[in-house]
Amino acid sequence: SLYLFHERSRVRKRAWRIIRHPYFDKVVMAAIAVNCVLLAMYDPTAPDDSSWNASLAYAEHFFSAFFLGEFFVQIVARNFFIGPGAYLHNPWFRLDFVIVVSGTMTLVMFMIGASGGGNVSGMRTLRALKPLRTISVFPGMRVQVATILDSMPFIGSAMVLLGWLYVVYGVVGVYLYAGKLTSRCYAPESDVAIAEEANLPCGGAGGARSCATSEVCVASKGDYPNYGFTNFDDIAWASLTTFQTLTMRGWSDVMDQLEAATGSLVATKMYFITLIVFGSFFALSLVTAVIIAQYVRQSKLDEKTSGVEGAGGILNSPWFRRLKRKPWFVRAKRYLQTPWGWQKPTRRFVEHPRFNTAITFLILVNTATLASYHHGMDEGMRDTLETTNVLLNVAFAIEMVLKLGGLGLIDYFGDKFNVFDFVIVIVGILEMALQNGGLTVLRAFRLVRVLRSIRILRTYKRMKVLMENVAKGLGTMFWFSAVLLLFVFIFSVLGMQLFGGTAGFEDARNNFDDLGSASLAVFSMLTADGWHLTMWRGMSGAGSATALYFVSWMMLGHYVFVALFLAMIVYGFSQETEDERVAREERERLQKEAMYGPDGEKKKLARERERKKRFEERLKARGMTRASVGRRDGLDGSVLSDDDKRRLDGVPDRDVVVSAPMKTAKRPEHKITKDVVEAQIFGSEPPPVFMKHSSLFVFKPQSAFRRVVFMVANDKRFEAIILTLIFLSAVALAIEDPSVEETSALGTVLFNLDVAFTTVFVVEMFSRIIAQGLIMHEGAYLRVGWNVLDGVIVVMSVVAILLRGSNLSIVRSFRTLRALRPLRMVRRLRSMQLLMATLLQCAPQIGNVMLLGLFEFVIFGILGVQLFGGKFWRCTDGSVGHVDQCSGAFIGADGVSSTRAWVNPVYNFDHVGQAMMSLFVIATMDGWVELAHRGMDAREVDFQPEKNYAPANVLFFVAFVLLGSLFWVNILLGVLIDRYRRIAAVVGDMNFVTEGQQRWAEALKMKQKQNEVVHGEKAAAEEPRFFIRKYLFRFVSHRYFEVYILFCIAANVAIMAAQHEGQSESFTSFGETMNVVFTVIFILECSLKVGALTFKGYLKDPWNRFDFVIVVGSLPELAGVEMGPGTTILRIFRMGRLFKILRGARSLRALFDSLLLTAPTLANVGGLLFLAMFIFAVLGMNLFGELPHGQFITDTTNFSTFGNSLMTLFKVLTRDGWSKIMVDALDCELVEGFLEGDYATSCGVTFTAPAFFVMFVLIASFVFLGLFVAVMLDEF
Repeated sequence: SLYLFHERSRVRKRAWRIIRHPYFDKVVMAAIAVNCVLLAMYDPTAPDDSSWNASLAYAEHFFSAFFLGEFFVQIVARNFFIGPGAYLHNPWFRLDFVIVVSGTMTLVMFMIGASGGGNVSGMRTLRALKPLRTISVFPGMRVQVATILDSMPFIGSAMVLLGWLYVVYGVVGVYLYAGKLTSRCYAPESDVAIAEEANLPCGGAGGARSCATSEVCVASKGDYPNYGFTNFDDIAWASLTTFQTLTMRGWSDVMDQLEAATGSLVATKMYFITLIVFGSFFALSLVTAVIIAQYVRQSKLDEKTSGVEGAGGILNSPWFRRLKRKPWFVRAKRYLQTPWGWQKPTRRFVEHPRFNTAITFLILVNTATLASYHHGMDEGMRDTLETTNVLLNVAFAIEMVLKLGGLGLIDYFGDKFNVFDFVIVIVGILEMALQNGGLTVLRAFRLVRVLRSIRILRTYKRMKVLMENVAKGLGTMFWFSAVLLLFVFIFSVLGMQLFGGTAGFEDARNNFDDLGSASLAVFSMLTADGWHLTMWRGMSGAGSATALYFVSWMMLGHYVFVALFLAMIVYGFSQETEDERVAREERERLQKEAMYGPDGEKKKLARERERKKRFEERLKARGMTRASVGRRDGLDGSVLSDDDKRRLDGVPDRDVVVSAPMKTAKRPEHKITKDVVEAQIFGSEPPPVFMKHSSLFVFKPQSAFRRVVFMVANDKRFEAIILTLIFLSAVALAIEDPSVEETSALGTVLFNLDVAFTTVFVVEMFSRIIAQGLIMHEGAYLRVGWNVLDGVIVVMSVVAILLRGSNLSIVRSFRTLRALRPLRMVRRLRSMQLLMATLLQCAPQIGNVMLLGLFEFVIFGILGVQLFGGKFWRCTDGSVGHVDQCSGAFIGADGVSSTRAWVNPVYNFDHVGQAMMSLFVIATMDGWVELAHRGMDAREVDFQPEKNYAPANVLFFVAFVLLGSLFWVNILLGVLIDRYRRIAAVVGDMNFVTEGQQRWAEALKMKQKQNEVVHGEKAAAEEPRFFIRKYLFRFVSHRYFEVYILFCIAANVAIMAAQHEGQSESFTSFGETMNVVFTVIFILECSLKVGALTFKGYLKDPWNRFDFVIVVGSLPELAGVEMGPGTTILRIFRMGRLFKILRGARSLRALFDSLLLTAPTLANVGGLLFLAMFIFAVLGMNLFGELPHGQFITDTTNFSTFGNSLMTLFKVLTRDGWSKIMVDALDCELVEGFLEGDYATSCGVTFTAPAFFVMFVLIASFVFLGLFVAVMLDEF
């Protein structure tokens, strides 16, 4: 070792004994823990030479010396670098080595007397990495980190695609918006911008924002918006703004600023919309899918190698197994039996289903009672609720006594729910005994009693199965949480070192001045809530280079860790449940009988046919028929039976389905299910079953008129006409915004068109009723779900027309519901119908998750009312301490006299309904930190809030973010992903696309096989015989020629990316010259390839076709023809050539091919999402189109026109400040300009706005965006 200590050396043997001693790792771990505590105690607001920080520094140097000593002991025992088992051969020891070296350098600088300076400060910053040594100590944490590291190659490939997107949109941003955001409105002869508009640029021409008549717009005078960091002056700043946009936070403000400065409304909107669609919806969904796929694959591999299912669970730990083997437990069980004679009948009584039903009812009553508490209720209601609580406590105490007597101590306490009940009953008894103990004591006990509602979960079988699946995936949650907590701590300490006490965070609630504040700031960035604001403050105080800190944590925390959490849930759903395991074993047994039994094949085939018959009989019993109109439509409710042997839920993981033997029958089980699913979606072939019955008791099956009507109604041309009219009626709905008067010319035309469309739809409806019958028999019009939807929409349109001009609210409702008319397109567009069928298949499971979410919201809502009910109210005069003092006038900070008002934020916890609305906002992770700060400031009722009065209250909000947002939302996504994969495994991937899209995908697969890369080069093609073409062919096929062209592409992109605002004329000339040079090179490349391959052969390769378009488009620029923006667009398209580099990278090519293969399905998801947005946009125009502009409903964000409504909903879709938009849609008297702008003196009772926004966020933002991940994950 170290060329000094041989194997038999006493020193080396002693070192081995030290590191192998059982207390060695414990001592090192204790030293790491104490060192972490010292790091957390650092005060960044005090000077480094203060007594407190100096003492911590001395202690830090002691631990640096300790770890250095430990390092020497390790390398003496193991050797440093050479030989098997050497110190540096272990990756975890390499991490330790880096940390020890950084600590040693700090120690050396201290010993030689160096202080201050950037180098010392930098080394001190590296102290934050010391907690990473924890990973090498705990095996569970090493497994979690190793899983992340194993996924890094694939994640890196996805990041390369994402980086290409940054470059493309960054260069586009530089070309379009460089230097455009510096203009501001100024008062004449003033150097100070108008304070209220300091962050909003002006343009003054071309539709850009104009200043007031008394102001002037001065360009290149003001700073850039958002602390000067939002700009597109060069590729670095443009990429940072691009990254911020991809996180879908604060992007709408940047878009509004660019529109105000440039006036390019359409171009700017398209820039941001396409960036979010291709970047956030597609590329980042691909990153998430890669992480999930790698985690699930690695977890299954670990499970196979370890042979232990659910490794890491505490119930399978050696300690727990030893505990169960303790002899005292067996002896105690023998002595604690209850031999009384009345035990058996008591046991039968407490185990009777009706007894459990009665207890469940009492739990529901208990929940409803606790939910009835609210701020400002009268004493009579309070007394009633308290009496009810006492009675319920007595009832639950009686239940506990009966169960103790009937089950005995061992069986009673052997059930975790009974232990839980026992604790809560004791708490309830204490609550009754301490009625005079004060509100704080009662509230504490009442908070515990709320948790009794958890018992409801085990009474619902589906919920129990759901939680069982989730629990399987969360077996390693302890170590994952430990790793996450470790990195939150590291980034918090690092943030304290970088930003603690800096000027950028003065008076900011999110800061890094202490460990608690820093941890909250880092955790809030994990959820992406306001992360860009924190980044701007940090950069303003510590320099722009610190943006790397925030971007790194966003990539690691917001994307990698959140995706890993989702991956654990998906992994749990991919595991077999107990019922699925039994079904699989039964299938394997039958397969063995079929293979080895004398008549196994025939018996198996007969059983399969009998099973199919029983399955279809169950479908028929549930009203799910194979018949339809003869046309391919008609999904009526849930398709698949809930049978535990052949329900869709029972389909195991995709690999199991694919690997099922095919010899057991000619029509395997999954093929039978596919037939039933497709028959249910598209209907059976003619003759339809409804033609066996009379229609409307008038038209017999043999009626010639009925047959003619049937043929017309099901003719493809008639269908195309109806589809066209539906589209035109949707366009008319979009045109009919609130500004259109009924008596105007446009209003009259739209009304006449509405009448015409409705007339045609009525005729279509009656034609189908005549052909199919109304309702009396199988296959009738109202027996098909899509027909019911069509009929309801048509009837509402007729009623709206007949009662036109009436001011009745019901008539306005009918006119509003006309927005559902585009839904009729779903049944007529196969791609949308397929995906809608998939969503309907997922409906029962999604419903279970929604029920779980409702349960969580109710529990946390009750807790929130108990903790914060009535405590968010405050006076507009901050110097006032109590509501009684909040009256009269006061002089504000702006020197203006104002009237004091006692106001309440719109999102509060005054009653359970309002609390659940606030919790939903928190679940979307939009502005939850703002609510958390209000909770931390809350005092008692009627008292003015005080900053950080109760900092521990933040735990309530953090807990709900973990359980209600990260946990519940990811369960929703996990269910959606799992259901999609299972359905795809049954009916096949290509059944989610149209026939044309399927042919396109198959052709693409064939083309990819033809163009496979072998050892990095294309398969050799046949050389031309003509000697000139032969030499040209050899030249363009040479590897060096391809490398040279790729180098030119990269250099061309680099020069384009180097363009920046304020560049010198010489640099501009250089760039133009190099553009001409590269254009000539690419023209020569094209000419040489055409000469070698002929023009027809050249165009066979899609990359050559892409190159040819770019080359032809570059010719006008080479000729000196001025094309305006077209020149920039063509130059930008050149960056598409970078994809040619992907052909040499296998993992990149695989990811890119996966994106192409999923393109048809993603397009279908996007089409259905746009249809949903269209419907909600029309609804929004009718509901909120006439709202006055306020603080959040503005000139750019409103529902006044269809375009604005659609754009506003796109902002809501990305959850960028959506809760603020809803504030102006509520019936509240807002106090303008006070704090965050969402405080009101009073609010009316309204359900329209919450229902509208909550439904849209659930459907569009959660479900449809989750489908993007599901589709991409299915390709892996």
